Order: sequence, then structure tokens, then C-alpha cells
Amino acid sequence: MVVSETPNTMSLDDFWTWLLGHPNCVLRAGTPDTVLFDDDDLH
Repeated sequence: MVVSETPNTMSLDDFWTWLLGHPNCVLRAGTPDTVLFDDDDLH
């Protein structure tokens, strides 16, 4: 797993377009206090 010190952000429209092209990618979203993965195996 690659962890970036500088968070990358994008608009919802850009994210949605990216997501449609990457249906098998595991997503991670979070803050310094909380992390959410879209796959239960990564908790």
C-alpha cells in the first residue's frame, strides 16, 4: 500500500469518471483519525 503524505483531492465529477474506469480498484478514504476501505478484507 502506498501512503501519501500530501492528500490528493479531486472533484466529484472527476472522481466518478475515474471510478467508472477502475471498477476493480480498492478505495481508501479517510482522515488522520478514521480510514474507510471499500473492501472488508482490508480492515
